[in-house]
Amino acid sequence: MGTGVLLSEDDTVYEGEFSDDWTLNGKGVLRMSNGDCIEGVFSGEWGSGIKVNGTYIKPSLYEGEKEDAKSLKLGCLSVPADDKWKAIFEECWRQLGCEAPGQGELQKAWDNIAVAITTKRRQRQDSPEPLSRSHTQMLESLERIPQHSGNFTMEKYEKIKSYLINACETPMHQLGRLVETLVAVYRMTYVGVGANRRLLQEAVREIKSYLKRIFQLVRITDEEKSCETPGMDPSSAPYYGVPG
Repeated sequence: MGTGVLLSEDDTVYEGEFSDDWTLNGKGVLRMSNGDCIEGVFSGEWGSGIKVNGTYIKPSLYEGEKEDAKSLKLGCLSVPADDKWKAIFEECWRQLGCEAPGQGELQKAWDNIAVAITTKRRQRQDSPEPLSRSHTQMLESLERIPQHSGNFTMEKYEKIKSYLINACETPMHQLGRLVETLVAVYRMTYVGVGANRRLLQEAVREIKSYLKRIFQLVRITDEEKSCETPGMDPSSAPYYGVPG
């Protein structure tokens, strides 16, 4: 399969080759929490007995700095946060009518939002469990562009904030479907079996990447700012933060 890293709860680390079923199979290095390590060829399933043909190394007091230089750098084999789940974001851009991320037209994006919500709403109305009146009214409000021309006020800020919250909470909206999918893949990666305290920094970087890319999508629905500024810092945006 290739090279990877296996990190156990007691800080024992295996870095080396794996087979397709994630068993150890090939050259690698097994480092114990006390600094000892084994270099060689490994085969077997972790936790069920591993066959080893290699050299056991116990570092001396004078080799501490050298061993520290060889210590495992977590994340060196991981995919950068901004490169994860590109297909999910590209699909959302496509649903908004954009030929590519950061390239699209305001009116076309809103037309696609209105068509998607109207179609889903009609399908639910014809189903055995139709939408409630309040849910229908909320979906209808999502089809209209939030008006915020002129001076930006707290009232306009609250309207935009309310729109984005509602949009991200319903999978009938493109943003809501995106958020629902991102929550699913994030939970599969970092919750349950994938939960590990050492992945906290990577998990935070991934969340920040989500927010940055979602902000780029949000800007295409802004009537005064186009999505042609993909490098803009979300914290400096005039429309989606509390006005000064």
